[in-house]
Order: sequence, then structure tokens, then C-alpha cells
Amino acid sequence: MAYVHVHPARSMNYQLEIFVEDEHEGFYFLYSLGMQIFLDMAVMVDAQGDVLDSIELNGSCALQKAKKLQRNSRKRMCIAIIILLITVVIIVVTVIKPWDNNKGA
Repeated sequence: MAYVHVHPARSMNYQLEIFVEDEHEGFYFLYSLGMQIFLDMAVMVDAQGDVLDSIELNGSCALQKAKKLQRNSRKRMCIAIIILLITVVIIVVTVIKPWDNNKGA
């Protein structure tokens, strides 16, 4: 192995070049890593958008179905109340019998 004497100024310049190359490679590594992270994030956001669209579509269908069921339920409740009132009126009228004036005769 031969020993070559390198001038200190050249040695410092060479070390600076190596440092700059290392920094340059490090920068590009971090840049590519950051770009990969943003690309992965973009893919995930796009996938979440598809999921949200699916949830929204299913949710709107479910809401329409719920509105229809609620409307039908309200109609049935009104019909049941009317039938109950008619039944109560019939029972009260048959018990009281206002047309029968024979009160204790």
C-alpha cells in the first residue's frame, strides 16, 4: 500500500465534495421518501373517498326507506287512534243510552 501525501487544502476540498455528495444523496433520499409518503396518502384519501361515496349512497337509500316506514307508521297510528275513539264512543253510547228516557220507571 502506497502512502500518498495529499495537501491539506485538497484534502479539505475532497472531504467537502464527499460531504456535499452525501448531503445531495441524503436530500434526494428524503425527497423520494417524502414523495412516496404523499403518493401513499393520496391513494388512501382516494380510497376513503370511494368508501364515503358508498356510505353516502347506502345512507341515502336507508334514509328514504326510513322516511317511508315512518310515514306508514304515522298513518297506522292515526287509523288505530280513530278506531279506538270510535270504539270508545260506541261503548259510551251503548252504556249511557241517551235515547232511553226510562230512568228508573
